[in-house]
Amino acid sequence: MGSFPFIPTAEIFTGNPATVADAYVASPGVGNYLMPNGARVYPGSAVYWRDSGGHVIKLRYVRYNPVTAASAVAGGPVYWIDTTLTQVSCNSADAVAGWNGIAGALLNASVTNTNGTTNWPWVYIQVAGYNASLLAAASTTGGDTNYGGTTAFSTTRTAAGTAPPYKAFYIAYSPVTNSKVTGVVTCEDIGPA
Repeated sequence: MGSFPFIPTAEIFTGNPATVADAYVASPGVGNYLMPNGARVYPGSAVYWRDSGGHVIKLRYVRYNPVTAASAVAGGPVYWIDTTLTQVSCNSADAVAGWNGIAGALLNASVTNTNGTTNWPWVYIQVAGYNASLLAAASTTGGDTNYGGTTAFSTTRTAAGTAPPYKAFYIAYSPVTNSKVTGVVTCEDIGPA
């Protein structure tokens, strides 16, 4: 987890941030977890990861906690739903800042609710860097900017050279194929956490 002084390190116990789904525990027993409510890493922590293509990407460890659930989509947008920046939802309507509250891309497409309606897991989201499989609006092509959409796990496209009306989710590097594009997530600076 780190050493004194406290320095958060990437604890990706599955070996892949796209498969992390640490169970949320509403009332953990004393001494069962390093962090509150089942988190294995300090909530909201930024970590860096090198993907299989050698790209450095910036991730945050957060609780996926939608008010209204939808089937998870890897590479789909998620939004900050609390002011501590530790919880996200797939719905912009849940966000504290609407479309401008975009947090990043959900990586785990297998996220499920366990044990009731309030037990969504801790996951990693990508907040900056290259991603070869981002959810895309129809007719997206290289250079276009995508930002949040009106429904869960949807995006809206702005043509290259036109300023997007909301905070950018990513800039596309390729044309859309099967609802996905290659691009660079721009929700945060890739720089220091």
